[in-house]
Amino acid sequence: MTLHIVSQNNPFVLKNCLAVAGPNDALVFINDGVYALATHAALVKRPLTYALAHDITTRGLTLNHLIEPLSYSQFVALSCQYNPVQSWY
Repeated sequence: MTLHIVSQNNPFVLKNCLAVAGPNDALVFINDGVYALATHAALVKRPLTYALAHDITTRGLTLNHLIEPLSYSQFVALSCQYNPVQSWY
């Protein structure tokens, strides 16, 4: 089970990430990556999709209720739960 951390809103990066992400892998969107959640409707239906709450708020976004917001401590806990952790930027 891999944790994929998407930190930018780049369609090529997101496409590559989704191409290798398995059904039991988690996706966490941070920094400008949270914009991808607002523009790619298919991500809302994907299980195990999270976003850093601070980054959502900072950018003034309102996301679908199916996207679970994470605090910093929850993000750290999730990072410890998965192995490996893959960053996409």
